[in-house]
Amino acid sequence: MKKRRRQVTLKDIATACGVSVPSVSGILNKRESNYCSEKVRQRVLETAKQLNYRRHFGYTLLQGQSTRTVALLPSMERLTHEEHIRDLLLLLTQTLESKDYYCYTSIFKNNLKENSDIVENLINRGCEALVFIGNPVGFEELEKLCIKNGLNYLFVLSHLTKRDIQLNVKNAFIAFLKHFIANGHDDFKFILYPGGSTSRFDALRELVPDKSLEELQNKYIVYIDREDAYTGGVSLEERINDGYGATRKLLEKFPGIKAVAYYSDYTFLGGAKALMEKGLIPGRDVMISGFNNILSIRSGVFNISTGSHNIRKICQETMDHLFDEGDLKIQIEPEIMLY
Repeated sequence: MKKRRRQVTLKDIATACGVSVPSVSGILNKRESNYCSEKVRQRVLETAKQLNYRRHFGYTLLQGQSTRTVALLPSMERLTHEEHIRDLLLLLTQTLESKDYYCYTSIFKNNLKENSDIVENLINRGCEALVFIGNPVGFEELEKLCIKNGLNYLFVLSHLTKRDIQLNVKNAFIAFLKHFIANGHDDFKFILYPGGSTSRFDALRELVPDKSLEELQNKYIVYIDREDAYTGGVSLEERINDGYGATRKLLEKFPGIKAVAYYSDYTFLGGAKALMEKGLIPGRDVMISGFNNILSIRSGVFNISTGSHNIRKICQETMDHLFDEGDLKIQIEPEIMLY
């Protein structure tokens, strides 16, 4: 068995800096009663960092002190494979660490019991705030658990809770569809997943308010053949394949199509293959929109309209409001690129 490395203590830091243990404790715990000079304070902080000092949270909890810990919690495993979620997790971690917070990360499961256990364990560890990314299974009960325990929390990329930060995806798709119409393509088609895609469908309803739900579905929408798109079990590769299958179905029914709005950039990647099999170049022969602005789109050869999640703004709003009290509803506008 590998020998466990000895934990660095306050005494180790005090010895290395030539100061007393109480002085080190006062500096590291940010006590107002600490009267050490700025030079000594910086030396202690730098030495603690060099020695890889970690606070003892058990002692901190017993003393009723702040643990300065925040948990970042993606709602499902698939989300962690998406570029914008990885970017958001990284930026939140860097920002929290720059403000002297420690970060936990845990991924929610597909049942309420396990998800409740995750939240309970974080509470028992003295975690001071939870950042939910998306809506995990049982999010209503998890929110109640946070409120019951007086825990700071925020739901990011959500709009169904008391405290959330939502991306206004609807406005992006309104811009895409208006762009199609402005270029003479009011016969566009929309590739969506059944049983969801609410913000995307709301964009269509707002743009064409005089048609019934059934008329909108018949004229504009081609549904992907998948009923489990929102349960968390659909991989990015499967979403690409979904786009391929839906585009083939679309081209069989509407071979002269000139504009297609895809659910996301991932479904477009599959659609691009189907279009090219018919000799159609995306962005040239058929106007395209997606969403997510993933790397393969940013660095690819096709000129398609897309939108990004404005990660820096989401991070900023999260940091500004994570420890606020009361209900919170924030909408962030995506960054839109039109071609």
